[in-house]
Amino acid sequence: MKALKAHKERQETQRKRLREQYQDQNLVICTEIGTFQDPRNVLRVMKRISEAANVTPIRFHDIRHTHASVLISEGVDIVKVQTRLGHSKPSITLEHYAHMMPNQDDEVADIFHNALQKSR
Repeated sequence: MKALKAHKERQETQRKRLREQYQDQNLVICTEIGTFQDPRNVLRVMKRISEAANVTPIRFHDIRHTHASVLISEGVDIVKVQTRLGHSKPSITLEHYAHMMPNQDDEVADIFHNALQKSR
């Protein structure tokens, strides 16, 4: 979070310096003038960072997948995750991330069992 906040401050400084020349599109990763970054440049930087950190390089898309997986495993509602990822329907999100859903079979079985006990 500290690094992201510092990055945002640098972007804000750049935006103020360039004024109307800065094309603010509310991007985290952008050029110095606020426009979309060339994906090849992003990959080059990611590779350099991975090598410097001595970690296995990953695809940029893997960051998105990790983000969604963490949200789902923490119990965030699938519709909220779907909206965040920009999927048109929750079913698309479920299709890709259903394996990350917490296993709630035991909890559901307990609810059913308790309901039967109450009806006796």
